[in-house]
Amino acid sequence: MLKELLILFLVFGIIDASVAQDPAYPDPNQSRERVRPAGDSEPFKGANTITLISGADNLFTTVGQILTEEGYTVKADREFGSIVTDERSAPNNPQHGMVIKAFVKNNTIRMSATIQPHMSFSYAGVTTSGTPIPAEYRNTNMTVHRIVFLELDRVARLIADAVAAQKLTYSVR
Repeated sequence: MLKELLILFLVFGIIDASVAQDPAYPDPNQSRERVRPAGDSEPFKGANTITLISGADNLFTTVGQILTEEGYTVKADREFGSIVTDERSAPNNPQHGMVIKAFVKNNTIRMSATIQPHMSFSYAGVTTSGTPIPAEYRNTNMTVHRIVFLELDRVARLIADAVAAQKLTYSVR
């Protein structure tokens, strides 16, 4: 039974088949954050948050406008600086939904995404349906984690360009 569950996790991209440690971080106590100028390199394995730093005005409004222009329906709370999209299908993966969350405070925009499985299965009385899973960058091409994170990255880069971001960082939170 455990073997079948692991196969399901691998097929649906819930876990990554690669168990090799990221060679860029041989020491597990070392920082998992990389800083790059907007539009430079790629995210690292395990990154699940994108942070933008900008001196532009109206960051909150700009983030909402970009998400709306990209076809997302948003719910915004200016008091708390939060913008959350409604669920929509993950790109090229209708079995999973995705939600983008952005938090704007001062000159910082912090973004993440969650995966919403549309298929459910149970193991030992626990059902996975309805449980959002944080999206993270994976090195393997076809995992839903990678697909959703790359969509988040695409939108973050659009926002970075619109607000002339001085810094874009990937991190694990």
